[in-house]
Amino acid sequence: MSQAMPSIFISHAAADSEIAKKFQGDVKADFLGMCEVFVSSNLDSISGGQEWNQAIKKNLEECAILIGLLSPLAVTRPWIYTEFGAGWIRGIPTIPVCHSGIERGQLPPPLSFFQGLNLSDELHLDHLYGIIASAIGCGKPQIPFGDRTEHYHKITEDLRIQRQIVYWAQQLFIWNSGLSAKLANGEEEPSAAVPANFDQPFRDFMIEANKREYLVIAPAGFAIGTQIAAQASIFSVKRGAHYDDLISLLG
Repeated sequence: MSQAMPSIFISHAAADSEIAKKFQGDVKADFLGMCEVFVSSNLDSISGGQEWNQAIKKNLEECAILIGLLSPLAVTRPWIYTEFGAGWIRGIPTIPVCHSGIERGQLPPPLSFFQGLNLSDELHLDHLYGIIASAIGCGKPQIPFGDRTEHYHKITEDLRIQRQIVYWAQQLFIWNSGLSAKLANGEEEPSAAVPANFDQPFRDFMIEANKREYLVIAPAGFAIGTQIAAQASIFSVKRGAHYDDLISLLG
């Protein structure tokens, strides 16, 4: 009877499935199909008829190494900690790999107890491949790690910016309850208030929203004694050419 191939378990948040699937495909190709790579958000990793929870449990029991792709969102998900605990109890290599705006020095306990790496760091990815090779019993592939990490950085940076856009757009509509209706009706340059203590991060959002043509936002003054804060920055807001794309992102 042929021996089953060693497997790698990729732990991640469902919202990070794009980078998880990319990493899965790269590892499979780089290691020439010498291992299975399990990603729970990828239906190709789960056979037809298998229960999702049971498939995850089985792969946690059998994997040779567990790699956690950790974003700021992922570290808020309870099952990430459960999966890391399973790796720790089994005594297999259990590696946090940070991306999308979180660095290994920012990991909360107990994730910080593991030796973390950064996905967009060339030396870290090289080191990670050495750990994988040792865990599955083969030589380390020689690939252009610099090109690979540059590509990962682009994907994860786009993901980070998109999440920031969604967050600040939501805040904008919360602070200005009638704004979405005014934009939907095509009202010309309605004004919006932003608490003064959030002025700088909102201006960062303004730059990205304008660049992507989701909205056209411009500073329009300052106000005191508003409903949302004692001091507020005022901005004019118009629909951008891709406003409908923003609404789709907001769900």
